[in-house]
Amino acid sequence: MRPKKKILLIDSNETRLSVRSFVLRNHGFAVSAVSNHRDALDAAAMMGPELVMLSWPFRGAEALLDKLYVSCPYAKSMVIAEMLTEAPIGLVAHAILTKGACSLAGVIDQAKILLSGKRGPRKQPPPDRAAAIAWVA
Repeated sequence: MRPKKKILLIDSNETRLSVRSFVLRNHGFAVSAVSNHRDALDAAAMMGPELVMLSWPFRGAEALLDKLYVSCPYAKSMVIAEMLTEAPIGLVAHAILTKGACSLAGVIDQAKILLSGKRGPRKQPPPDRAAAIAWVA
C-alpha cells in the first residue's frame, strides 16, 4: 500500500477547517488541521508536509509561508482566497484558488495535481524559491 500524501491545512475558521479536513481524509490524504501560527509550525516540524493549504485571509500568512518554506523546502503551497484582489503583491504560492469560483472538488483536484510527482529520494537540493514558484501579482 502506498503511503498517504501529507497535507497541512491552515484555517482560522473552525467549521471550514473541519469540513475540508474530513473531505481530504476521505480522499486518502493524511491531514493535519491547525488554526494558528504556532500549531502550524509545530505540525510542519513533526509531520513534514508535502502540501501546505492555507485559507486567506489569515493574519501573517506571508511570514508563515516563508517560515514553512524554510522548515519544509520541498512542500508546495496552495492558497484559497476570498478574492484575488486580497492577495498581496509579494505572496508566493504554487496555486491560488478563489473560494467562490471553485468547489471543494476543485480544491481536491488541485491538491492531487500538486502532489503528483516523483516518489523516492531527491537527488539534488531544491532550487531557489523565486525560481521555483511563480510570483502572483
